[in-house]
Amino acid sequence: MAVIIFTILSYYFSFESYGIKVVGNIPQGLPFPSIPYIDLDLLDRLLGKAFIIALVGFMEAYAIAKFIASQTKQKLDVNQELIGQGLANVVGSFFKSYPVSGSFSRSAVNFQAGAKTGMSNIISACFVIATLLFVAPLLYYLPRPVLSAIVITAVVGLIRPYHFIHLWKTNRYDGISAITTFALSFIMKPDYAILIGVFLSLSLFLWRSLHPRIVRMSRDPISGTFVNAEANNLPTCPQIEMIRPEASLYYANVENILEEIKDIVKGKPALKHLVIDGESINYVDGTALEALHDFHEDLKNVGVNLVFVNVKAPVKDVMIRSGFLEELGKDNILPSKGYALGYLFKSID
Repeated sequence: MAVIIFTILSYYFSFESYGIKVVGNIPQGLPFPSIPYIDLDLLDRLLGKAFIIALVGFMEAYAIAKFIASQTKQKLDVNQELIGQGLANVVGSFFKSYPVSGSFSRSAVNFQAGAKTGMSNIISACFVIATLLFVAPLLYYLPRPVLSAIVITAVVGLIRPYHFIHLWKTNRYDGISAITTFALSFIMKPDYAILIGVFLSLSLFLWRSLHPRIVRMSRDPISGTFVNAEANNLPTCPQIEMIRPEASLYYANVENILEEIKDIVKGKPALKHLVIDGESINYVDGTALEALHDFHEDLKNVGVNLVFVNVKAPVKDVMIRSGFLEELGKDNILPSKGYALGYLFKSID
């Protein structure tokens, strides 16, 4: 209704003459399909940029699809979305179309209008075709601020301030990524803001992967279970140290993990047994095993016995194939923390 009213007012009162921008000429008719011209030199120059465009386009489409799916309680299939967007771009290339993606603003307007299923897109496409064929000249005088107002009204409803607060309280890294992306969207194109947000999230994820938490374990005297000693203000045994790395061991993080464990060992001169809980270790790569071998040798040189507990089957298989288990000794692979504590207590003063 706003579009119709203000288009009529713009026509009769000549808004354009007062400096108010209008939509202007809209190309009329439908494009004819043609086979895209393929130039290998041009392809080589554009391939990198095309990859970035495809990545940003998918991230934008996935972001708005995920939000709308959360509101409508629908199941979102990422693979289906990616295949659909890819096919749309393939077909669109024969009509010299822009890269196909999901628009935040248009999706928001569609959702606010009550659309729930993909049928709404078919109806919208039919209206676009009808507009290009019959109505395009009538929209010449449509004021652009009217379109902006419609988009802003729809998009404002997508902003959930409490969501940022929730992310900040539950996970600071996620909160930083969300707030940064939101803030950047005010000073640059949303596509670029999303791309920066994704790379920031990946960087923070990589940082957490490189510096996982190392938990020092101790038995709770009340419950008898093993808990975080530092978080529960519990003492640790001077001669037995039980540690749980909360990450798998691979080439990028193993040195950081072992350096932190070495600092703990250096602070306990009476230490006889170092127990590593493998509950959170899902895999170990070749570089990590080499580092464990050197770490084991260093511990033996200072009279500290290395023991593993709760080792998962895939990790144990890798230890066997690499020969590390034979080097460590089968008696130093124990089934549980409780069993290890009882077994090792027999060998200390």
